[in-house]
Amino acid sequence: MSAKKTFNDLIGNKTTQQYLAFLVLFFSGITALIYQIIWIREFGQVFGVHVYSMTTVLTAFMAGLALGSLIFGRIVDKKDNPLRVFFLLELGIGFFALLFPFLFDALSRGYGLLAQNITLPDYGQQLVRFAIAFLFLLIPTTLMGGTLPVIIKYFVRRLGTLGGGVSKLYAINNLGAVIGGFLAGFVLIKALGIQASLFIAAGLNLINALIALFIAHIIRKISYRTEEQYVREDSLIKTTQDEKVVYQLPKPLLRLVLWVFAIEGFTTLAYEVIWGRILISFSFDKTVYFSTTILVSFIFGLSLGSFLLRKWIDRGKHLLSFLGYIEIGIGIISFILLLFFSRMASFLAEQRELTDTWMQVAGKEYFIFFILLSIPTTLMGFTYPVVSKLYTQNIRNLGNRMGTIGFLDTIGSIFGSFVAGFVLVPFFGVVISLLVIVFINVFIGLLVILSHPTMRKKLKYVITGGALIILFVLSIQVPDRRYFTWWDQLDYKQTFFGQHYTRLLFYDEGVGSTVTVREYPFGDSYLALNVDGHNTAYSTEKDRRVNGLLGYLPYILHPDPNNAIVIGYGMGVTAHSLVQPDIKHIDIAEIVPGVLEASPLFSQWNHNVLDEPRVDVQIEDGRSMIYMSRDKKYDIITSNAIHPRLSNNIYTRDFYQICKKKLADDGIICQWIPPNWITERQYKSLINAFVDAFPHSQMWYINEYSTLLVGQKQPMELNYGLIRDKMANNDKLRKEMAGFGIPDPFMLLSQFIFDAEDLKEYTKNAPVNTDNHPIVEFSKIINIAPSVPVLNTIRQANPDYREMLVNADDAEYNMQTILQRIQSHRKFHKAHIGSIIRSVKRFERMNRQKKESDKEKQTKP
Repeated sequence: MSAKKTFNDLIGNKTTQQYLAFLVLFFSGITALIYQIIWIREFGQVFGVHVYSMTTVLTAFMAGLALGSLIFGRIVDKKDNPLRVFFLLELGIGFFALLFPFLFDALSRGYGLLAQNITLPDYGQQLVRFAIAFLFLLIPTTLMGGTLPVIIKYFVRRLGTLGGGVSKLYAINNLGAVIGGFLAGFVLIKALGIQASLFIAAGLNLINALIALFIAHIIRKISYRTEEQYVREDSLIKTTQDEKVVYQLPKPLLRLVLWVFAIEGFTTLAYEVIWGRILISFSFDKTVYFSTTILVSFIFGLSLGSFLLRKWIDRGKHLLSFLGYIEIGIGIISFILLLFFSRMASFLAEQRELTDTWMQVAGKEYFIFFILLSIPTTLMGFTYPVVSKLYTQNIRNLGNRMGTIGFLDTIGSIFGSFVAGFVLVPFFGVVISLLVIVFINVFIGLLVILSHPTMRKKLKYVITGGALIILFVLSIQVPDRRYFTWWDQLDYKQTFFGQHYTRLLFYDEGVGSTVTVREYPFGDSYLALNVDGHNTAYSTEKDRRVNGLLGYLPYILHPDPNNAIVIGYGMGVTAHSLVQPDIKHIDIAEIVPGVLEASPLFSQWNHNVLDEPRVDVQIEDGRSMIYMSRDKKYDIITSNAIHPRLSNNIYTRDFYQICKKKLADDGIICQWIPPNWITERQYKSLINAFVDAFPHSQMWYINEYSTLLVGQKQPMELNYGLIRDKMANNDKLRKEMAGFGIPDPFMLLSQFIFDAEDLKEYTKNAPVNTDNHPIVEFSKIINIAPSVPVLNTIRQANPDYREMLVNADDAEYNMQTILQRIQSHRKFHKAHIGSIIRSVKRFERMNRQKKESDKEKQTKP
């Protein structure tokens, strides 16, 4: 009995309850961000990863949070014990997460059937996607939105401690979100996969629910204040004029405070969108780690700002003017960061070496981004507790007021994300867009200052004049909007290759990406297509060979192709290679509109393929386009895509299984697999993903940066007669193949490396890259040179052509002569690969020696 009494006393202790409230709110924040990252990824697999789909899912997610905050903020004011409400919220979230894989699978199938049987225009498809995402996510996100106002209602029992209580709880909830975002983006998905990460988050929710239920049971006799006590407490805050200004603002000022808070929610998400677009332009590692860093930076700043105010806010007597200062400060600091970012790129690039580790390059970049973004976001974190203190005038309707504040903040965030991503950046560019948001912050801050009922007029004028002068001085330094991002600096030199370009030929800041075309002066000069700071295609013979063979190779190997789909337009060479007399229709899926707009600059090589009547282009994610295609079967599916680290969803076994269903019985799929910027194990995982879906596969070597996988539903052979005839009788094919170094069938066949059995043997101990376990996306390789182990394997390969070749009867050459011609070309490839391996090793050795020498110089006195 004594032990039981001691335990009950411990649980009933105010400090214990405080820590338990902190714990459940911390766990709630962790799970919310894990869910957000996972659910956006999952919807992206079905709806596509383009900006429209992702913004749609995020908007639906945030709308649920807003609705939940409003609804449960009002409900909890009517309940005797808020923890019982919290228990039901956490229980509902946890069970939904456990059922999510099954519910989402059913939703995906239903959406697929709908998309395949009902033809809708692009805008109609977007509306359908929005409706599905919104309705599906509305249940769990509404429950999530209710957790913060409910726990605040439980925790804050005196108006005099409201500010500090809200500050602590908001900080802890956001700190949990920081941890959740970091775990999901850097640890859990990489180590355990998506489904295991989802179940871990669900487990935390269920633990939360049990903790809340247990405490609610132990302290069920807790007594809240009576109506008379509420009235007496509320009257205590009117003792002085200063306190009246702080807490008893006139209704017009209260409305202004709420409008300011909602507008700041708008500007916060707008900053996140714009700064993300700016920083990705010169970040070296544009992978999942980058997006996680930006998200975590924002949430950490919000948590830190709220935490810093926890002890001061309830004693502060000038909260209204402080709110004005916060908004002005956010605007001015953001303006300064705009100027700083435009000069930071060359500094970061100069520090990079190919032999550096991930932490020395990407880790350092992300740390810098984190520190810089935490400065303005910390100011943003001040506003929630300040507005809570200003707006909540009695403890009885605390839940309602907290719900209203959360609702306004989230609704503002929704509009901020949408307007920045879909209106400001596409029409005005990142520089002007950020300046617009800066001026909004400064304007609402000055509006609060000028509306202050007790501040002296002279001080108002000084603050207003000072803010405007600072803005004017900063405006003089604004970079030109066209040359803001790092790759547009004409004097910039790329450290790794010692190259610089002479002309910027094209520039487009679109909805989802910034696209440029640059001219490099080396040799005969060449053009480079660049998306978000990453060169994706070159007009060099070497790159045209890759892009051309992505179309020509499956076309040559297929006996009678009638249609094709190209995933990723690039500079249009792949699509052009498939414009053949016997191919009646070509679909193109391109996710970035700016890439298509830049196409005329590459007309010398793509021959204006977009004007070809047989070509149909859709601004769509390639995976989503294939998934949503009706009963259409393709003879050729070829992927001219970006590196798998940047576009993992079209390099997984799940994607290839979708392709298999859309491939004709004798159809051929062709996939580009780069042997660089990843480990050999990760390279093998890409092959395994393909071979698992297409056991009848082949590998072809193109150059040290490119290998191609081709697959069919049935066993594949090397039909020499078919290859010979197509290369002999098709003038366009023969001329263009010769143009990038493949003048005859022997040279083409010499690039064949592995058959299906060889591929299985090579990758037998490697994992499989899947949607659930995206191995390659989480690579931390910095060296962008080709993998030496992979090149060694390719050089040592010895395919049995005599076994593979069929239909080799030739009036001009017998089998022995054919094999000799092929082997002579293979000797050339082997020699070339050997020279590449030696060059890579020599370059790495020189870099290591340079680093050691620099280190010795630094240690010398």
